Amino acid sequence: MPKLSAAEFHAKGYDPQGQWCLLHGPEYELKLRARDAIIQHVVSPEDREYAVQTIAIGKGGKAGSIRGAAQTASTFTPARVLVVDWVENLSNAEQRELARDLRAAAGTTVILIEGPRGARAEYEGAGGGDKKGRLSADLIKAVAEAGSVVECRALTRDEAVARVMEQARSLGPPMKPAVAALLVERVGLDLGRLAREVEKLSLVASGEAAITRQHIEQASPRTPEDNVFAVGDAVGVGDVDQALAALRDLLYYQGLEPTTALAFIGRQFRLLWQVRILLDAGWHPGAEAPERAATLLPEDSEILGYLDGRRWLINRLAAQSRRLSWPQLAHAVRRVLEAELALKGIAEGVSDPRLALELLVVDLCRWGK
Repeated sequence: MPKLSAAEFHAKGYDPQGQWCLLHGPEYELKLRARDAIIQHVVSPEDREYAVQTIAIGKGGKAGSIRGAAQTASTFTPARVLVVDWVENLSNAEQRELARDLRAAAGTTVILIEGPRGARAEYEGAGGGDKKGRLSADLIKAVAEAGSVVECRALTRDEAVARVMEQARSLGPPMKPAVAALLVERVGLDLGRLAREVEKLSLVASGEAAITRQHIEQASPRTPEDNVFAVGDAVGVGDVDQALAALRDLLYYQGLEPTTALAFIGRQFRLLWQVRILLDAGWHPGAEAPERAATLLPEDSEILGYLDGRRWLINRLAAQSRRLSWPQLAHAVRRVLEAELALKGIAEGVSDPRLALELLVVDLCRWGK
């Protein structure tokens, strides 16, 4: 069967058309929905407690463990589903080994799932997790020949708005396009997070004519990431009041320690610096870093992995970075470093951490002008 998008797979009734199905791509919630739909398609409701087996592949996993489970026949039910999570944790050699022998016991459907690409820490200050593996082209090709390969790509902004409106209608009070767009801007394009927010908003607005902006402000407050972007937006246009309001949200409303807030802001400007390098070198989403960009990026940069499949984030960072000149970006990175050293007592500076942060964002806004 040819490779399918998640939408095409849905249109075909979630029929794997064979015994093997690979769910891959950046939108993990779509993978989970496709997994559940396949199980409903293959296994009768009364058998699901016994007929569904799940195994998770850790680093150093072996193809033999999947093959053995796939070729084990069920003694209790006529149809059986084997779910294999984190299949990309198999090494390339093990993935090729699995691709060479995609046999399964009669009545068994095997669902291979690529784990969530956003699993590494982002704004939590943890510095990132282990590097994730990648799916082998040999495995993708073999599964496509044996059944289905389904790409669960990231939603576009318009798709996310449409899904939010559809879910709101199904749960209760509807939501107008402008309100749905505000929620998408606030939450991002992650389908799972959006679904949870719409469920919460439907409860908050229960019995009312529609979900409004006021409901979103009440139930879906800004995240630290929202406020970090707001600081970047304000610096780009030189808006001191907006920058200080976002900073104070971080410090007082969300309760972040000044050192943590400064780490978020510093990370944001380092991301903008790296994105600007990529864009100026002619990079486009999904491509490798151009040679002249690779020489300018930090040796340990994970910017491409961080942006992978997250077009909404690329667009947002690109817009911010283009509003800042190279001298302004250089000044921002330098001033953030000076503030970090001052807060750690390594260099001279304002002793009050909150005042130091406020002076930093004021300086960044005014220097841009």
